[in-house]
Amino acid sequence: MLSQFRADASARVWVFCFCLAPLHAANNPRLEDDVAKALIQIRAEAKLPRLTRIRNREEVQQLTCTAASRGAAVKYGPLTYKTTDPSTVTLELRKEALYMPPHGTVSDTRFAVAVWPAKETGSGQQEYWVGVALYLSPVWELLTYTMTDDIGHRNDWKRLVSPDCKNVH
Repeated sequence: MLSQFRADASARVWVFCFCLAPLHAANNPRLEDDVAKALIQIRAEAKLPRLTRIRNREEVQQLTCTAASRGAAVKYGPLTYKTTDPSTVTLELRKEALYMPPHGTVSDTRFAVAVWPAKETGSGQQEYWVGVALYLSPVWELLTYTMTDDIGHRNDWKRLVSPDCKNVH
């Protein structure tokens, strides 16, 4: 009886998690690769230090999903913008790629991207929400989140995630 209860409980959990999955299409790794290549190319042409790509950053995925779900850019977290062709270099992507912190501060060494299809608008042309974020090195990020005043704000972005994007990883 107990094993049957566990099986039933896990089935209920599975159904619950399934219901919280995004209600629209998922991110597009191929287009994410295109955005990453464009960002790397922009920095190389400007002779800026190379950034290492973080393959899947939950914050960027969930907040870009939120932008796609709501149809509006998020106000905190990664840069999010809407485009019909994520593989083209936009003004927003160029600004983010060329960003350099003020002299004497720790610079970003990593970046993450996410691409989510926008909700249908009836225009007939597929649009996408692109999210791009720059990050400190893993060591600096650890120090910032554990030994500074930022520790209390580390997860503030999670409050902005729409309910249908909370289980995106």
